[in-house]
Order: sequence, then C-alpha cells, then structure tokens
Amino acid sequence: LDDPYELYLAGEWDWDAFTEAAKVLTADTTGDGNIDRWAIDMIMEEDLVIANDGRYAREIDGRAVFTGDEPAVIEALVQNDEWINAGYYRGWGPEAFADGEIGMMFLEMWRLRDHVNPNTGEWEIDFELGIVPYPKGPSAARNVYPTETILYYSLPSNSGDPEAMVALLDALYPSDAIFDEAEEAFMEWAPSREAFGVLMESVVEWDGWIDIYQPMMAPWTPEGQTWSAYMAAVKQAKQAILDDLFN
Repeated sequence: LDDPYELYLAGEWDWDAFTEAAKVLTADTTGDGNIDRWAIDMIMEEDLVIANDGRYAREIDGRAVFTGDEPAVIEALVQNDEWINAGYYRGWGPEAFADGEIGMMFLEMWRLRDHVNPNTGEWEIDFELGIVPYPKGPSAARNVYPTETILYYSLPSNSGDPEAMVALLDALYPSDAIFDEAEEAFMEWAPSREAFGVLMESVVEWDGWIDIYQPMMAPWTPEGQTWSAYMAAVKQAKQAILDDLFN
C-alpha cells in the first residue's frame, strides 16, 4: 500500500486512493468466507461532504441558506453509500484498531488522548500510527476537514443583554487561549511531528461552522429515494429551520 501521509503531501490522498487502500485492507483473512478485516470503522457523512467542499448550509448574501442539494453534497453521499455497500466499514468500535480488525479509524480526539497517544495511551500499540485528513473528493481543491467540538456556550432566547454576555464570555475565554490549549494538547498527544502538523492544520485551516445546527441539517436514509430526490423533498423544511435560527 502507498503511504497515505505521502499521498497527502503530494496532493493525492483522494477518494480514489482511499478506495484502492480499502480494497486491500478489507479481506477474509481466515478463508471462511466472511470478512474479518475492514478498511475503516466508520466515516461520518457530514465530514465526507465537507471533504468534497460541499455544505449542507452556506451563508449567502447575509442569510443562512440550505444547500444540501448542491452537487458536491450529493456526490459525497453517493460515494459514502458505495463504500458502505462494498463492505469497507466495520462499524464503530475503537478497540478494533488496536486489535488489527481495521486498517484505519475515525480519529476522535478522545481516542487520541486516551488510547493511542505515546505518553498516556491505554492501548500501548506496537505499530506506528499516522494521521491524515479525510480523503478529498473530486469537487475539492485540497483536503478539507473540520474541527468539531461540543464545547460551546448558549444563551437563553430571552437573555436581557445578550451582547454583554457574549462580551463577558469572550473576555473569560479568548479564542487565542483556546487555540494555545489545543496546540499544547496536540503536542502531548500526537504520535509524531507529521501527525502534529496534520492536527494543527485542522484548526488553522478550518473556518467554517458545523456543530450548532448540523444535527438538524444532516440527512437521514433516503428510504428508496435518490439523494437528489430526498434533498429536494426536505429542502423547504430545512430552510425553515435555518430561517428560524439565523435569518
């Protein structure tokens, strides 16, 4: 197999490269007719959409607009279905990576912190660990991958002085301090200088917004429809959610 990190540096870590790796990694190693090694545990749909430079919603002329029907989104959802149907995904289960049941894993930060980091990792893995972004899709010019977090603050809708509360939170938790904390954590957790660079790029290069509304925007199974037909059917309802929240 080609080294995914070297492919990433060369601008060649894309869906085709992932597919070729997945074909090799997914296998029946015992000869009993059942797959017992998979390419990866899972891929989050919304992240694959972003990796193809698609968005479920965009800011257009100062308004939040539902764009889940744009070609880059549909392209990503169709690709995800193809990989699922090919049997490349094992399903969630972080221990499968340490056990060699999957060749790649969806890397949540808690896994890096608690399991595989070289300082305090519980797994004590005996193989080299590399980190790469999501493979880029054909509609993306570069590897795009979001920094997601559940650590954000919300204000009641009837807050008497919301601007003052926002200013207070900004003073208590300045963005530069949060960035510095992330950098320090990555320095401790990253298994290599190269991995540290990939992790930092995920923070520095990502300026989008996803978590606040993503659960309401992300698709469900289209139940017999094509993704294009499904998105057309839900577009009005999704736009109403965005209008209520932001417009």
